[in-house]
Amino acid sequence: MLDIEELEKISTLENPLESINQKMINLLDKDDENYGKKSCIIQNLPDTFVQDVVSRLDKENFRFGFNEDRRLHGIVFETLVKQEFPSENPIAEDLLKVVQDPKGLGLDQYLGIQKNPDITYVEVDDKSHRVIIKGAADAKFGRLGKHAFNQIKDSGFKKTFKRIAQRIPLLSSASLSKLGLSNLAKVSRLGMDVSEGFTQVLIFPSDTEVSNKYCLIDSKELERYEVDLLFNLLNQKDVEVTTSCFSHKDIENICDLLKSSLRDE
Repeated sequence: MLDIEELEKISTLENPLESINQKMINLLDKDDENYGKKSCIIQNLPDTFVQDVVSRLDKENFRFGFNEDRRLHGIVFETLVKQEFPSENPIAEDLLKVVQDPKGLGLDQYLGIQKNPDITYVEVDDKSHRVIIKGAADAKFGRLGKHAFNQIKDSGFKKTFKRIAQRIPLLSSASLSKLGLSNLAKVSRLGMDVSEGFTQVLIFPSDTEVSNKYCLIDSKELERYEVDLLFNLLNQKDVEVTTSCFSHKDIENICDLLKSSLRDE
């Protein structure tokens, strides 16, 4: 089991990534065709990587009942995926903050059940200067269960962003800036739209057989009709299934390293 206190000690070490990121790179298979890409992603992890992992574990331990290792795998995979598939737009980063924590803007009641992606893709229309929300992506380390079903059904992400697009322009630039959403504050008054071609992207580890959609579904966690419905949703044109350069084994090895690093100090 994961010892969160040990991870917290690692996170407070002076320059913890000087040793940890290189150790993570050393775990990679040098013969893997993606070795260079993986190494670059790990090398460029933010300085707060370990602290961010610990913070997420604390929060999700309170919210969810998943076992600790499963949560750790998911959080680390998500972190690496966000580095691999960046939104490359500061407006998208602000939008993601709103979706993941709408309470600060008083939007939590309006949004209802949250369906939060890990990455958002937007562009600004050259003529109207309106923000166009093009799509959203979510990292999936394991099979798709209830949570994923609720994200995808009824165009889950798209519906969430439609509500956001309706409400954000009604908020003052000052209120957005006060919450650190300065990029969004600059463009919000010009309006926002969700693209008709809005795409939901699901990103799995590299060793996942994504061509077989049924194998992506956790049938033990879903009713039979939900399995069939989710299978049909995964085959729609507005849902894209792809893979990361990191495998299940990569993530498991990195997580084992995080748990044992303190003993190596």
